[in-house]
Amino acid sequence: EESYAMSVVHAQRLVFCLAGQSNMAGRGALPVTTPPGDVRIRSFSQRSDVWETAANPLHSDKPEKAGVGPGLSFARVLLRALPSQQIMLVPCAWGGSPISRWAAKGGDLFNEAKRRTQLALEQAGEGAVLAGILWHQGESDCGEVGQAESHMRETADALAHLREELGAPTTPILAGELGNFLDRNDSRFAFADIVNAGIAGLPKQLTSCTLVTAHGLGHRGDRLHFDTAAQNELGARYGAAWLRVSGILSNHVVAAKDAEASDLVVGTCMENVTDVSSVTEAAGTCEVGELD
Repeated sequence: EESYAMSVVHAQRLVFCLAGQSNMAGRGALPVTTPPGDVRIRSFSQRSDVWETAANPLHSDKPEKAGVGPGLSFARVLLRALPSQQIMLVPCAWGGSPISRWAAKGGDLFNEAKRRTQLALEQAGEGAVLAGILWHQGESDCGEVGQAESHMRETADALAHLREELGAPTTPILAGELGNFLDRNDSRFAFADIVNAGIAGLPKQLTSCTLVTAHGLGHRGDRLHFDTAAQNELGARYGAAWLRVSGILSNHVVAAKDAEASDLVVGTCMENVTDVSSVTEAAGTCEVGELD
């Protein structure tokens, strides 16, 4: 039987579902000038359900707020290892969305992600495979202890059902850690450590799942959204994690800016993280961000 890594290497088009809330959608400031797009990176428009050359912003959940997310830098990392493939991104994230909207039973965003990813795969044509799900969600579930404690279970259930219903029950899931800069004195994020510990525990709940750390990443001044540099680094970490969990570069460290960060991304030690409060960063006085 062909290994997952070999099946991916042989696929012409690698399709990835991007799901979660605003830090997956992207709220980083857009650059003044945009370099030409790479035709090997495609995006399934959130506005019109058609494939196009990818460019920031990938998401249009809230057009007035859309910005740089992790998707493009993720794709660029993959192309360094797989230069002959097309990396095809399906933006499905929605700012401010709690996990209840991603529930397999009755979740409107679950249903939309399923619909869009299925349609994207159909339109991508022969040689397209669902190669992974990039997930970043949880900020909207940090304000109440009961919700924070049930977040891991609800997330694992949603993601397991999503890939099952997409016909890819073993496709990799990359779960992103919430920013360590979230203000625990803000009632909306009082239980962020519980949610982050749950996210860190997802690899024990789901097969072919790995954690993508947010350690050391900065915010855009609101202690909620990653800034542009952080989003680009986060995307690189997603790329490193996918290459590792897929088995394509099982013994290599790639992508992140420095060796220490890269080791955190792809090291198996991250699957056993339970004390995320130990890496909480001090942040100065700044504007209070909206969950969007």
